[in-house]
Amino acid sequence: MATLALLLRNLLLNPTSEEVKKRQILQIAEDNLHQPEIVSVLLECLPVVDDPETKRTLLDMLFGIDDSRLGDLGTFYQMLSGVFSREGDFEIRLLTLRRIIQGLGKD
Repeated sequence: MATLALLLRNLLLNPTSEEVKKRQILQIAEDNLHQPEIVSVLLECLPVVDDPETKRTLLDMLFGIDDSRLGDLGTFYQMLSGVFSREGDFEIRLLTLRRIIQGLGKD
């Protein structure tokens, strides 16, 4: 599954990637959110992605994750904290903070 994570990272971080390809790989990623490396790549790419539509899709996927599907909640919330720290958009920072608060007490 590391190949999917690598492909996902390359397409999302490449500013010249076609939107159709990004949407397709995001659909595949959504079907594989149970894989920890997929969630990690999505969290890694979120603050770097410039396209508002892609960023919104990433947010919807990440914030819609059922915590019970994750093996390590601590890592997930640490990575969300990293997104909060690196993200420049106020609205996204606020949404990230809300998701972190939602998870308090689950770890």
